[in-house]
Amino acid sequence: MIERRSRQKDSDEEHELWQESVKRYNARRREENRLGRCDYFSRLAGFLRRGRRSMTRGWRFWRTGGRAVANVRCAAITRAKERCKAEATHGSYCWNHAPETAEARKQRARKAGRAGGNGRSSGLSETAKAKRWIRDLVTKAITGDVDRGVATAAFMGFNVLARYIELEKKIREQEEILERLEALEQTQEGGRVWGA
Repeated sequence: MIERRSRQKDSDEEHELWQESVKRYNARRREENRLGRCDYFSRLAGFLRRGRRSMTRGWRFWRTGGRAVANVRCAAITRAKERCKAEATHGSYCWNHAPETAEARKQRARKAGRAGGNGRSSGLSETAKAKRWIRDLVTKAITGDVDRGVATAAFMGFNVLARYIELEKKIREQEEILERLEALEQTQEGGRVWGA
């Protein structure tokens, strides 16, 4: 029995060895993490130093599944008399300058002008809401969920709303015509023609 106790390790001594082992492990992990962070940030700095073109090239490399793709710039000259900086996706032009996409660009511009935004209301959202309400009201009137007198009064209100939306549209069109007319008068007075 005495012999067995002598072979057993002291719990305090075991605890100290364990603590020393944990300290060595934690120090090694801290150093590995520090080196990993240094490597990551040095690669990131190099990536950022190379600039935007290399980031785009890297993205295209990833997007094409690892195939190398030539990075070709658009051949168009902008209004600022500089070469377009966009990537050529339609032959030697970008989407904004390609002749075959001209009609699509016009349609999108028309739609964007009608859509409103930047503080301008398009009127379309009000019209869409009114149409939804009218459809719901007609359905409820047919099924008998809404009294006939209430439905009649609501339709009168919708009629007033429709006239108001139409009036608002006419006012907006007149304001646009006045702005165009003023711009034309200014070009005539100054003798300056846009684009010349």
